[in-house]
Amino acid sequence: MVKRTLLQRKGVLIICMIFLQLFTLKYSPKIIAQSSSTEIDDSVVIKDEQLKKFTVAIKSLQIIDKTTQLEILKVMEKMEMSPEEFMKIGQQEKNKLSPNIEKQTKFEETLNIIKKINEEDRLKKREAIKNAGLEVSQFNKIGKLVESDPKLQKVVVRLLGT
Repeated sequence: MVKRTLLQRKGVLIICMIFLQLFTLKYSPKIIAQSSSTEIDDSVVIKDEQLKKFTVAIKSLQIIDKTTQLEILKVMEKMEMSPEEFMKIGQQEKNKLSPNIEKQTKFEETLNIIKKINEEDRLKKREAIKNAGLEVSQFNKIGKLVESDPKLQKVVVRLLGT
């Protein structure tokens, strides 16, 4: 029973962290370049070397994401605010409902710190992509191709497992 409760809490926490990152991204400047809006035609071929670099970058990005999530949780803990409470206040702000002044102030302070963490996160991600041997635009194009091609997805999953 206790183990199941802990697993449920962990699941809720993970979901909250995902929503939290999405929420804070809305309020943060874009640092990682967005993928090009031009269509990538089916004749584009990705070399094995590029896919390997892509998966190296993905592994680095996953580590950065975990570190960022832990940093955000530490900030929230320090500010005595749970991820659920942060999301609730953020939703109230979005819906133009006003939480009490103390909670609103705590929310804004926490949000400002999280914005800085997310800016650092994006810079680290850009650097990780470059360290893997790709430009951000190449990484985004490969990501778009992998996203749309189940065969490439299988290759990437296999490479990530090695």
